[in-house]
Amino acid sequence: DAFKKIGIDFSINLKDKNYDHKLKGLKDFIQKKKRMPKRKESYMGIPVGNFYYYNRDAYREGVLSKERQKKLEAIGVVFDDNKKEPRK
Repeated sequence: DAFKKIGIDFSINLKDKNYDHKLKGLKDFIQKKKRMPKRKESYMGIPVGNFYYYNRDAYREGVLSKERQKKLEAIGVVFDDNKKEPRK
């Protein structure tokens, strides 16, 4: 593809934008509900439950990037099974 030859990869950009969109939805959910979502829960049309559990599972398996882990922790996600409330 001509764009990749010159160093432009639109697929990464779209993936990052989609991730950031879901991340914002999860952030808004946590701020409003003061809890983590259930697996099938959606908020404003965003599947925040699936997004949360997918990232939590990726963390547990050791495949979640440090960048994404930091983004999730910044919005209140706690990767500790003993804590059920988001960080303040």
